[in-house]
Amino acid sequence: KKNSVLSEFEKKLVAYHEVGHAMVSFKQKNTTPVQKITIVPHTQGALGYTLHLPEEDKNLQTRDELLAEIATYMGGRAAEEVVLHTMTNGAAQDIQQATSLARNMVALYGMSDKFGMMALASRRNQYLDGGYGIDCGQDTAAAMDRAVRDLIDACYKKAVESLPHSREEMDKEVEYLLEKETITGAEMVAILEGRDPALADNFPDPDGKGTVGPPAEPVSDPIPLSGGEPQPPNGGGMEFGPEGKPKE
Repeated sequence: KKNSVLSEFEKKLVAYHEVGHAMVSFKQKNTTPVQKITIVPHTQGALGYTLHLPEEDKNLQTRDELLAEIATYMGGRAAEEVVLHTMTNGAAQDIQQATSLARNMVALYGMSDKFGMMALASRRNQYLDGGYGIDCGQDTAAAMDRAVRDLIDACYKKAVESLPHSREEMDKEVEYLLEKETITGAEMVAILEGRDPALADNFPDPDGKGTVGPPAEPVSDPIPLSGGEPQPPNGGGMEFGPEGKPKE
């Protein structure tokens, strides 16, 4: 809730969690640019979140983009473990979203090395519950779960391995985030590049990774994610409990 009072340790943990999402996203290719990082609690359960906005409207995602998205979801938990050597229930929504995406990749999208282009499930009416039914036997379903787990484990390993190399950068980002409570993606990149983050928004973003100086040509305004107002699920967020979902 917005009036929630966090201890200093909790604020630090939330800050590292959110910066973890942003750093894992920034260190990868095929990711959506970071627009905002905040540790201001919100009314729908989020203690903080990392907001991503695409540079252009997209209807399709490649396998590499989906894997990068899962790794970004894992960035918060990876930061908890790598930096603070702990785990919290704040990653519950991230884990749920990562699992759902990985399961779709295996069961519906034909993106599993083990099963290839084999449909293991069928979509139900998207206007009802939006779920799907399993179209395979019990043994195959169990193998599908293992394939989903393998995808998530590989993405989590990638997230963890990317953070130790960025620890000093993370500390600077967290220090600035704790001071400001909400920062832009441009400010994040300015800190990474050793520039004054207070000047970061003086120029548009020429490459989708944050402000790095005046671009050769103007950049169009970011387009919200599908479904109306910009939502933070592609970046993940630290929540109050297992049902919390960050939302503007």
